[in-house]
Amino acid sequence: SRRARRRAELGPREAHAVARSRGGFVTLRARLDRRARANWERVVPAALADGDGGAASVAADAELEHAVPAERLRGARARETRACAGIVPSAAAPGATGAGSPAGGAGERSEPEGVVQHSAFSIQHSPIVLLGGSTWPGEELALARAWRDALPACPDARLVLVPRHFERAAEVAAELESAGFRVLRRSQAAADHQTTRPPDHETVLLVDTTGELFALYALSDLVFVGKTLAPNEGGQNMIEPASLGKATLVGPHTENFKPVMEVFRREGAVLEVPDADALSREVSRLLSDASARTALGARASSAVAGSRGALARTCDAIESVLSARS
Repeated sequence: SRRARRRAELGPREAHAVARSRGGFVTLRARLDRRARANWERVVPAALADGDGGAASVAADAELEHAVPAERLRGARARETRACAGIVPSAAAPGATGAGSPAGGAGERSEPEGVVQHSAFSIQHSPIVLLGGSTWPGEELALARAWRDALPACPDARLVLVPRHFERAAEVAAELESAGFRVLRRSQAAADHQTTRPPDHETVLLVDTTGELFALYALSDLVFVGKTLAPNEGGQNMIEPASLGKATLVGPHTENFKPVMEVFRREGAVLEVPDADALSREVSRLLSDASARTALGARASSAVAGSRGALARTCDAIESVLSARS
């Protein structure tokens, strides 16, 4: 008989126990903490070698192979290591239409089905929306300053910030206000029935609610994806705005999305900036140049559309592992 368990985390000791019980494990989109790498490189090959007759099997995607070299796993009686290439599943992202682009084409605003209406974000009438998605400490102020620098050339631009952790809203608001910005919280706007009034050129809309980021991406014209500017590292999901054909900016720290960024760099699908100063320059340029935004968004949408199919390839890999063990 076959039994399967799904776990969010798998430690070296657990891998060893699975192998010794003649079981196997499959890793999907695995990421390995730097501190744990030494233990994995030491314990996992030994654990697999201890398995009866090489019973343990591993299917690794590109991120795991980058962390633990595939030849280390193959040399330890792992039946197979496999890269399930592709950055997104075959199914469209929530609310997206077509092959990873919004209704009407790349860069155009859309309203994903089943999400809150435009007016609920107070940006219904804003001509150009700059959005910071899943931002981390330091990035909100950097983006606000970049927006302020761009306003003389693009006075109609509006800024929306969506911190990765909504619990930081008070902290973010205080930081922005101390730097001279007015802040309108999403929850405050709703409570005060201000949902139809767009923020002005001195007011930042701070989203202190959850579950609305994808809808906001659909309403935006230019997106910065957070946890990518130092001292933060790792990166948040840049696939979502790219799938909607949005011009997307990221900082240099996208370590959690290496396979994704390889595709995006190759296709020129997102724009990487090394620091806050470069972010400011590119925000000013792109807010003032609609054709540049559209071209960047079109490349993003195309890159995502061309990389679909990871789900099907992953299922094929799992099936091949199970078949080999039968």
